[in-house]
Amino acid sequence: MGGKSAIPDVPNKINLQQLEVPRVGNIWNQEYQESNHQSTIFEELDQNQGQIIFSSKIQNSGIYHFSIKDYCQIYINDKLMYVLDSAYSKRNNSVSENQTIDINIHNFQLNLTQDDLIEILVDTYGHFNFGLELNNARKGILISELKFKKKMIPVNFHFKETLQQKRIGGLFKQKFELNETGDMSVQFGGIKRAQIYVNSQMVGKIYNLKGQKCVYIPKSMLQKGQNVIEIVDIESDTQFISITDCKVKPRGLRVR
Repeated sequence: MGGKSAIPDVPNKINLQQLEVPRVGNIWNQEYQESNHQSTIFEELDQNQGQIIFSSKIQNSGIYHFSIKDYCQIYINDKLMYVLDSAYSKRNNSVSENQTIDINIHNFQLNLTQDDLIEILVDTYGHFNFGLELNNARKGILISELKFKKKMIPVNFHFKETLQQKRIGGLFKQKFELNETGDMSVQFGGIKRAQIYVNSQMVGKIYNLKGQKCVYIPKSMLQKGQNVIEIVDIESDTQFISITDCKVKPRGLRVR
């Protein structure tokens, strides 16, 4: 047997002064890779995480049927019409008599007019990795009569600062200095549905769900001197996101 390995020291914890992270771009006007594959399902497009923007120009007026999983934003002629999220109740503008939506299974129909431009941003929560749910774990546009152009947004996509657009969803970026490195736990104000990157490494996701408050950043992802934090929030409409030390105390073990 080999020699004994030394147990590494526990990294020291450091605190972060309050940081304001400004909005510097939008997720809609980036240079994404396009896919020519006919499928509109994430797994068949070899992308089981991240987001995809689907777009289609309507050739003939009529009622079109859709089945989408998971979260999605639907724009028609550059106007946000619906946000469908299985984690919340229905959130959308008024629905006309010919436009009905069933939020529980994301099966719906839309009355579209010739030359309408429909754009659908679909985001995936994640996947089951065991059990019967595997058979129903596919994500994307499961049913639609339309043919879509597809812009792929993988989780490791390098977003660039861009001109602002009047749409929800943005890129937030800020530099900060550290005199020493250590483990850090931070919480965010004004965040909604985001991926968090530190020094170009993804450290976690935050969905604005009850109970999720903080993100842990290990010492190995930080460096002395200048660091960069980037937040890609596909739903935020704010101009700044604030970051402070996590105020949520971890629960200790209960001993009987």
